[in-house]
Amino acid sequence: MFLRSEEGTRFVIVSPLTQVTGWFVSAAFVAWGIIATAVLMMDSIGSGSIRDQAVRDQVFYEERLQHLATERDASAREALAAQERFAQAMDRISAMQSELLASEEARVEFETGLTAIQKKLGAAVVARDEARDQLDAVLAEARETGAPLPGADDRPTGADASVAFLTAALETTAAERDAHAERAAETEAFAENLIFEQRLRDERNDQIFRQLEDAVTVSLEPLDKMFEASGMSTSEILDTVKRGYSGQGGPLMPLVMSTKDTEIDADTARANEILDALDRMNIYRIAAEKLPFG
Repeated sequence: MFLRSEEGTRFVIVSPLTQVTGWFVSAAFVAWGIIATAVLMMDSIGSGSIRDQAVRDQVFYEERLQHLATERDASAREALAAQERFAQAMDRISAMQSELLASEEARVEFETGLTAIQKKLGAAVVARDEARDQLDAVLAEARETGAPLPGADDRPTGADASVAFLTAALETTAAERDAHAERAAETEAFAENLIFEQRLRDERNDQIFRQLEDAVTVSLEPLDKMFEASGMSTSEILDTVKRGYSGQGGPLMPLVMSTKDTEIDADTARANEILDALDRMNIYRIAAEKLPFG
């Protein structure tokens, strides 16, 4: 190897081993630079894709949470509307039950009066028949013996006066009988009207209960789907909220009515089922407000 400078030229002898070592060191340095550059570029590219994926996942979860929050708000509004409709329906049911009790008492009174009138009418008919039989017997005896009729001393003489008196009495009895019969017919017609009105009230009650049951079912379905979609157990949510709830109002309690010697009627049972569903909706609302849906 020749090295030329201002002072002169020098000649340096490099052994093959030294040359090989130099080439090897140079090649190793170049390879290390290439590998280091590749590693840095791969780290830069990989970290960028991971950050983008994280951002995309975050945006997706935020959109999902926003969607669940929207469904929760809509379900809460539906639950409140259902509770308002249920309160109105319960007011109507209470008013109709009061009317039904009043009509039932009136029906019992009219049935009692009808029974009394029928008894009086039967007694009047029996008395009329007895009077007719007695009149026939007296007239027959008078025609056979020619004797004056009883009580003829202080009345106009002759059988015609007695016949006229008994006929007037019979007509009065018949008029009273007809009046009793007419009042009995009116009472029966009124009782039939009461029974018909009671059937109409029963049909209206059934229609109201069907509307309430449909409204509660429609309101509960989105809430069930919302909590099931969030991966939570609805039974555990309900039990947890029931144990920890201490706010105003509390759960809706079932209707309690006096059941001495009687069983709970169908309307009360259906009302209790609707109250249970509304209580579940209320617990869902409380859970939706406390859980991080948005």
